[in-house]
Amino acid sequence: MKSSGLQICGIYGLEGGPWAQSAEMRASQQEVTAIVAGIQSQNFPNGLHIGGVRYTVIRLFPDTVTAKCRGAAKEEENYLLHAALAKTCVIIGGMFGPAERDTTKLVEDIRDYLVKNYSKMSWAAYVTNLEGGKGRCKYAGIWGKQGGVWAESPDKSQFPISAEDVAVATRAVVNQDQNVMGTGLTIAKNKFTCLRMEPEILICQGKGDNKDHSLVIAVSTQAVIIGFNPDPDVKTAQVREGVEGVKDYLKSVGY
Repeated sequence: MKSSGLQICGIYGLEGGPWAQSAEMRASQQEVTAIVAGIQSQNFPNGLHIGGVRYTVIRLFPDTVTAKCRGAAKEEENYLLHAALAKTCVIIGGMFGPAERDTTKLVEDIRDYLVKNYSKMSWAAYVTNLEGGKGRCKYAGIWGKQGGVWAESPDKSQFPISAEDVAVATRAVVNQDQNVMGTGLTIAKNKFTCLRMEPEILICQGKGDNKDHSLVIAVSTQAVIIGFNPDPDVKTAQVREGVEGVKDYLKSVGY
């Protein structure tokens, strides 16, 4: 992050935990959460603190704050700190220099990049969690509600799901199409009985020789989460728990 030109820089979750930070950054969790709270409330009655150093707020906007160091030495008075809120994190950076716009631009460039690319960087981790969690999904996928795969298991040999399959399943859940409870669904060339339909989730089980196959499809605000497991020792409820957990989290952060 220092390659951006900032002397100190850190990216933190809104609860204050560090995602990434430069070696020189000495922000405590309490200091970070105080900055987040100050931006959200638009109120810094006692200024702000990073690494025990006090800063005077000189500019405050709905999602950013700029502050100047209260150092005794003249050169320290030119040290500027800027913090910018994103949906799920806060970016804090500081540098020497009289040009306030340099500090703010560098921090906000990082924030804007994260906003634009957050989903691309994150979806694979959810797939990994579904594969390794209780449901031990042999296939897990995160798809856009309007189409397009965001991330999925690299091995689709047991479950060659297509974009059209996802679209059919998504329409069934979104429209609460009760017809599928009688007709079932054909997904990834496999026939499934639909066991249960809820407002945001569809629980399915394989037919015939594939009766042990479990399939769970859930929709969040913007995404479709799919989990599949063919093993008889893994119950549909286990797959559901994993898929529904991802769905609930994505909804909570606006996805």
